[in-house]
Amino acid sequence: MAMVADAKAKETLFLKDCVYQLEMQVSILQKHLDKKGKKPRHQVRERLPILWYIEAFQIPRRRVSRYFGIARSTLYRWLHKIEDRESSGPAANETPAEIASLVWEITKANLSWGRIRTANRLRLLGIFLPASTVRNTPRRPIPRDTPTTPATSNSITHKGNLDFGQLQ
Repeated sequence: MAMVADAKAKETLFLKDCVYQLEMQVSILQKHLDKKGKKPRHQVRERLPILWYIEAFQIPRRRVSRYFGIARSTLYRWLHKIEDRESSGPAANETPAEIASLVWEITKANLSWGRIRTANRLRLLGIFLPASTVRNTPRRPIPRDTPTTPATSNSITHKGNLDFGQLQ
């Protein structure tokens, strides 16, 4: 009896997955039909399910236009953009891990400080960081592969703890 229930649960899961795939394909095709006469512009959130669908179901690239109404050249352009992003390296505006760990440490030590006060204290240390970056840094994961504090700052004691008496 348990085997029958298990088989039914697997079949239900499989059918739900098939329905989801078909709904996704229908939504992609509806967008293509709605913009007939114009070139449909697929946003990133629409491109990724298409690329996932092609990869998951091993749809040959020559049949993409039949399945989704997308030209092969468009598909290759999307794939090249993804490859370029992966090989481009870290973002130019990414906060260095040492500074991020310093912001984390200051934020933990002074929970009542706001982003502007923390940014001003960092300026006193010679680190110019916008208040918005100070606000967004604790939302990111704590950097783990770097030392907890940079060794070049004058306000850091030999134990690695911040000496906030100098800042006030």
